[in-house]
Amino acid sequence: MSRKSVHSYTPTQTPGSSKNAILNLCINAKDAKPDGGKLTIETANSHLDEAYSLQHDLLKGQYILIAVTDTGSGMTEEVANKAFDPFFTTKDVGKGTGLGLSQVYGFIKQSGGHIKIYSELGHGTTIKMYLPRLLETGAKPKIIVANETSSRELRTSNSLHTILVVKDDVRVNEMTVALLRELGYTVVHADGASSALKKLDAHPDIAMLFTDIVMPGIGGLHLGVETLRLRPDIKILYTSGFARDATVHSGKLDSGLNFIAKPFTLAQISTKMTEVLVESAAT
Repeated sequence: MSRKSVHSYTPTQTPGSSKNAILNLCINAKDAKPDGGKLTIETANSHLDEAYSLQHDLLKGQYILIAVTDTGSGMTEEVANKAFDPFFTTKDVGKGTGLGLSQVYGFIKQSGGHIKIYSELGHGTTIKMYLPRLLETGAKPKIIVANETSSRELRTSNSLHTILVVKDDVRVNEMTVALLRELGYTVVHADGASSALKKLDAHPDIAMLFTDIVMPGIGGLHLGVETLRLRPDIKILYTSGFARDATVHSGKLDSGLNFIAKPFTLAQISTKMTEVLVESAAT
Protein backbone atom coordinates (compact mmCIF):
# COMPACT_ATOMS: atom_id res chain seq x y z
CA MET A 1 0.00 0.00 0.00
CA SER A 2 1.04 3.61 -0.34
CA ARG A 3 0.07 6.89 1.30
CA LYS A 4 0.86 10.40 0.15
CA SER A 5 0.56 13.36 2.47
CA VAL A 6 -1.73 16.22 1.51
CA HIS A 7 0.03 19.22 -0.12
CA SER A 8 3.34 17.41 -0.50
CA TYR A 9 6.47 19.38 -1.37
CA THR A 10 8.08 18.86 -4.77
CA PRO A 11 11.61 17.33 -4.75
CA THR A 12 14.49 18.91 -6.65
CA GLN A 13 15.19 15.63 -8.46
CA THR A 14 13.54 14.41 -11.67
CA PRO A 15 10.63 11.98 -11.14
CA GLY A 16 12.52 9.24 -13.01
CA SER A 17 15.46 9.30 -10.62
CA SER A 18 13.22 9.16 -7.55
CA LYS A 19 11.17 6.31 -9.05
CA ASN A 20 14.32 4.27 -9.68
CA ALA A 21 15.37 4.72 -6.06
CA ILE A 22 11.93 3.69 -4.78
CA LEU A 23 11.90 0.68 -7.13
CA ASN A 24 15.29 -0.47 -5.82
CA LEU A 25 14.03 -0.23 -2.24
CA CYS A 26 10.86 -2.13 -3.12
CA ILE A 27 12.84 -4.93 -4.76
CA ASN A 28 15.06 -5.15 -1.69
CA ALA A 29 11.98 -5.21 0.56
CA LYS A 30 10.38 -7.98 -1.52
CA ASP A 31 13.50 -10.13 -1.18
CA ALA A 32 13.40 -9.62 2.60
CA LYS A 33 10.00 -11.31 2.87
CA PRO A 34 10.10 -14.48 0.71
CA ASP A 35 7.04 -15.87 2.52
CA GLY A 36 4.96 -12.76 1.83
CA GLY A 37 4.06 -9.80 3.98
CA LYS A 38 3.24 -6.12 3.68
CA LEU A 39 5.07 -3.38 1.79
CA THR A 40 4.17 0.20 2.63
CA ILE A 41 5.33 3.35 0.81
CA GLU A 42 4.67 6.69 2.49
CA THR A 43 5.54 10.27 1.65
CA ALA A 44 5.44 13.29 3.91
CA ASN A 45 6.80 16.81 4.21
CA SER A 46 9.65 17.01 6.68
CA HIS A 47 11.84 19.65 8.30
CA LEU A 48 15.34 18.79 9.46
CA ASP A 49 16.51 21.19 12.14
CA GLU A 50 20.01 22.48 12.80
CA ALA A 51 20.87 19.89 15.45
CA TYR A 52 19.95 16.91 13.25
CA SER A 53 21.52 18.48 10.16
CA LEU A 54 24.86 19.09 11.87
CA GLN A 55 24.88 15.53 13.15
CA HIS A 56 24.43 14.15 9.62
CA ASP A 57 26.33 16.77 7.58
CA LEU A 58 23.21 18.20 5.92
CA LEU A 59 21.73 21.58 5.16
CA LYS A 60 18.88 22.31 7.56
CA GLY A 61 15.51 23.00 5.99
CA GLN A 62 12.58 21.44 4.19
CA TYR A 63 12.72 17.94 2.70
CA ILE A 64 10.40 15.37 1.17
CA LEU A 65 10.38 12.16 3.17
CA ILE A 66 9.83 8.89 1.28
CA ALA A 67 9.62 5.84 3.54
CA VAL A 68 9.58 2.23 2.30
CA THR A 69 8.67 -0.32 4.97
CA ASP A 70 8.51 -4.12 4.82
CA THR A 71 7.39 -6.69 7.36
CA GLY A 72 10.28 -9.00 6.53
CA SER A 73 12.97 -10.61 8.61
CA GLY A 74 14.72 -7.37 9.57
CA MET A 75 18.48 -6.75 9.85
CA THR A 76 21.04 -6.97 12.59
CA GLU A 77 22.82 -3.73 13.44
CA GLU A 78 25.96 -5.08 11.78
CA VAL A 79 24.14 -5.78 8.50
CA ALA A 80 22.33 -2.42 8.58
CA ASN A 81 25.65 -0.60 9.00
CA LYS A 82 27.00 -2.29 5.85
CA ALA A 83 23.80 -2.22 3.78
CA PHE A 84 24.86 0.72 1.60
CA ASP A 85 28.37 -0.62 0.92
CA PRO A 86 28.93 -1.52 -2.77
CA PHE A 87 28.73 -5.27 -3.47
CA PHE A 88 27.57 -6.05 0.08
CA THR A 89 24.70 -8.56 0.06
CA THR A 90 23.20 -11.21 2.31
CA LYS A 91 21.50 -12.95 -0.62
CA ASP A 92 22.56 -16.29 -2.05
CA VAL A 93 25.15 -16.34 -4.84
CA GLY A 94 23.56 -15.32 -8.13
CA LYS A 95 20.53 -13.69 -6.50
CA GLY A 96 21.89 -10.22 -5.92
CA THR A 97 24.69 -7.89 -6.99
CA GLY A 98 24.89 -5.90 -3.77
CA LEU A 99 24.56 -2.70 -5.80
CA GLY A 100 20.88 -1.82 -5.34
CA LEU A 101 21.10 -0.03 -2.01
CA SER A 102 24.51 1.49 -2.78
CA GLN A 103 23.03 3.05 -5.93
CA VAL A 104 20.17 4.49 -3.89
CA TYR A 105 22.67 5.85 -1.38
CA GLY A 106 24.71 7.46 -4.17
CA PHE A 107 21.60 9.08 -5.67
CA ILE A 108 20.52 10.49 -2.31
CA LYS A 109 23.96 11.93 -1.55
CA GLN A 110 24.31 13.47 -5.03
CA SER A 111 20.91 15.07 -4.46
CA GLY A 112 22.02 16.68 -1.20
CA GLY A 113 19.66 14.45 0.74
CA HIS A 114 19.81 11.91 3.54
CA ILE A 115 18.94 8.22 3.92
CA LYS A 116 18.45 6.24 7.11
CA ILE A 117 17.72 2.58 7.92
CA TYR A 118 15.63 1.50 10.88
CA SER A 119 15.34 -2.26 11.34
CA GLU A 120 14.30 -4.75 14.00
CA LEU A 121 14.99 -8.48 13.69
CA GLY A 122 11.75 -10.36 13.25
CA HIS A 123 9.73 -7.17 12.72
CA GLY A 124 10.93 -5.64 9.44
CA THR A 125 12.75 -2.64 8.04
CA THR A 126 12.02 0.98 7.16
CA ILE A 127 14.31 2.91 4.84
CA LYS A 128 13.69 6.65 4.89
CA MET A 129 14.90 8.92 2.07
CA TYR A 130 14.98 12.68 2.60
CA LEU A 131 15.11 14.69 -0.64
CA PRO A 132 15.58 18.49 -0.67
CA ARG A 133 12.43 20.46 -1.44
CA LEU A 134 12.24 22.34 -4.75
CA LEU A 135 11.52 26.01 -4.13
CA GLU A 136 10.00 28.30 -6.73
CA THR A 137 12.41 30.79 -8.29
CA GLY A 138 13.12 33.55 -5.80
CA ALA A 139 11.20 31.80 -3.02
CA LYS A 140 12.75 31.31 0.38
CA PRO A 141 11.85 28.76 3.05
CA LYS A 142 9.66 30.13 5.79
CA ILE A 143 11.76 30.68 8.89
CA ILE A 144 10.00 30.74 12.22
CA VAL A 145 11.83 32.75 14.85
CA ALA A 146 11.10 31.60 18.37
CA ASN A 147 9.95 34.23 20.84
CA GLU A 148 12.40 34.18 23.74
CA THR A 149 9.76 35.04 26.33
CA SER A 150 7.33 32.40 24.99
CA SER A 151 10.09 29.78 24.98
CA ARG A 152 10.98 30.59 28.58
CA GLU A 153 7.32 30.41 29.63
CA LEU A 154 6.97 27.09 27.79
CA ARG A 155 9.96 25.58 29.63
CA THR A 156 8.54 26.79 32.96
CA SER A 157 5.18 25.21 32.14
CA ASN A 158 6.82 21.98 30.99
CA SER A 159 8.75 21.67 34.26
CA LEU A 160 5.43 20.86 35.94
CA HIS A 161 5.31 17.56 34.01
CA THR A 162 7.39 14.46 34.70
CA ILE A 163 7.97 12.16 31.72
CA LEU A 164 8.98 8.48 31.91
CA VAL A 165 11.12 7.66 28.84
CA VAL A 166 11.52 3.97 28.00
CA LYS A 167 14.00 2.90 25.29
CA ASP A 168 16.27 -0.12 25.15
CA ASP A 169 18.90 1.65 23.01
CA VAL A 170 21.12 3.53 25.47
CA ARG A 171 22.32 6.13 22.94
CA VAL A 172 18.80 6.92 21.71
CA ASN A 173 17.56 6.99 25.30
CA GLU A 174 20.19 9.58 26.24
CA MET A 175 19.40 11.74 23.21
CA THR A 176 15.65 11.67 23.92
CA VAL A 177 16.17 12.51 27.59
CA ALA A 178 18.43 15.43 26.59
CA LEU A 179 15.80 16.81 24.17
CA LEU A 180 13.02 16.64 26.74
CA ARG A 181 15.16 18.28 29.41
CA GLU A 182 16.04 21.01 26.91
CA LEU A 183 12.27 21.62 26.67
CA GLY A 184 12.09 21.91 30.44
CA TYR A 185 10.49 18.58 31.33
CA THR A 186 11.48 16.58 34.38
CA VAL A 187 12.60 13.21 33.01
CA VAL A 188 12.82 9.73 34.51
CA HIS A 189 14.24 7.07 32.18
CA ALA A 190 14.24 3.27 31.98
CA ASP A 191 15.88 0.75 29.66
CA GLY A 192 12.95 -1.66 29.44
CA ALA A 193 9.41 -2.48 30.54
CA SER A 194 10.29 -4.13 33.86
CA SER A 195 12.43 -1.18 34.92
CA ALA A 196 9.73 1.23 33.72
CA LEU A 197 7.04 -0.32 35.91
CA LYS A 198 9.32 0.00 38.95
CA LYS A 199 9.99 3.67 38.09
CA LEU A 200 6.26 4.24 37.63
CA ASP A 201 5.60 2.89 41.11
CA ALA A 202 8.43 4.96 42.63
CA HIS A 203 7.36 8.23 40.95
CA PRO A 204 3.62 8.88 41.36
CA ASP A 205 4.09 12.32 39.76
CA ILE A 206 4.81 10.83 36.30
CA ALA A 207 2.35 12.41 33.85
CA MET A 208 3.37 10.65 30.63
CA LEU A 209 4.89 7.39 29.44
CA PHE A 210 7.01 7.90 26.30
CA THR A 211 8.01 4.49 25.02
CA ASP A 212 9.41 2.63 22.04
CA ILE A 213 6.98 0.14 20.52
CA VAL A 214 9.54 -2.54 19.67
CA MET A 215 11.71 -3.65 22.60
CA PRO A 216 13.18 -6.98 23.73
CA GLY A 217 10.92 -8.92 26.07
CA ILE A 218 7.83 -6.90 26.94
CA GLY A 219 7.12 -4.47 24.10
CA GLY A 220 5.86 -0.92 24.34
CA LEU A 221 2.21 -1.73 23.64
CA HIS A 222 2.04 -4.31 26.43
CA LEU A 223 3.80 -1.84 28.70
CA GLY A 224 1.16 0.74 27.82
CA VAL A 225 -1.68 -1.62 28.71
CA GLU A 226 -0.10 -2.46 32.07
CA THR A 227 0.63 1.21 32.75
CA LEU A 228 -3.01 2.20 32.15
CA ARG A 229 -4.15 -0.63 34.42
CA LEU A 230 -2.02 0.81 37.21
CA ARG A 231 -2.46 4.48 36.32
CA PRO A 232 -5.62 5.11 34.20
CA ASP A 233 -4.94 8.87 34.22
CA ILE A 234 -1.49 8.71 32.60
CA LYS A 235 -0.84 9.91 29.03
CA ILE A 236 1.06 7.65 26.65
CA LEU A 237 3.11 8.54 23.58
CA TYR A 238 4.57 5.76 21.42
CA THR A 239 7.54 6.04 19.08
CA SER A 240 9.27 3.89 16.48
CA GLY A 241 11.70 4.17 13.61
CA PHE A 242 8.99 2.60 11.43
CA ALA A 243 6.71 5.10 9.68
CA ARG A 244 3.25 5.56 11.25
CA ASP A 245 1.08 3.99 8.54
CA ALA A 246 3.39 1.00 8.26
CA THR A 247 3.25 0.57 12.03
CA VAL A 248 -0.55 0.72 12.03
CA HIS A 249 -1.06 -1.60 9.06
CA SER A 250 1.39 -4.17 10.39
CA GLY A 251 -0.77 -4.46 13.50
CA LYS A 252 1.85 -2.98 15.85
CA LEU A 253 -0.23 0.12 16.67
CA ASP A 254 -3.91 1.02 16.83
CA SER A 255 -4.68 4.06 14.69
CA GLY A 256 -6.10 6.07 17.58
CA LEU A 257 -2.99 5.95 19.77
CA ASN A 258 -0.53 8.85 20.11
CA PHE A 259 2.56 8.28 17.95
CA ILE A 260 5.66 10.12 16.72
CA ALA A 261 8.10 8.59 14.22
CA LYS A 262 11.86 8.67 14.74
CA PRO A 263 13.93 10.64 14.03
CA PHE A 264 12.14 13.71 15.37
CA THR A 265 13.36 17.26 15.76
CA LEU A 266 13.20 19.37 18.92
CA ALA A 267 10.29 21.34 17.42
CA GLN A 268 8.40 18.19 16.44
CA ILE A 269 8.68 16.52 19.84
CA SER A 270 7.81 19.81 21.57
CA THR A 271 4.60 20.11 19.53
CA LYS A 272 3.64 16.48 20.05
CA MET A 273 4.25 16.54 23.81
CA THR A 274 2.08 19.63 24.18
CA GLU A 275 -0.63 18.07 22.02
CA VAL A 276 -0.77 14.91 24.11
CA LEU A 277 -0.43 16.53 27.55
CA VAL A 278 -2.53 19.67 27.08
CA GLU A 279 -5.14 18.70 24.51
CA SER A 280 -5.70 15.25 26.03
CA ALA A 281 -6.22 16.86 29.43
CA ALA A 282 -8.91 19.10 27.94
CA THR A 283 -10.96 16.16 26.60
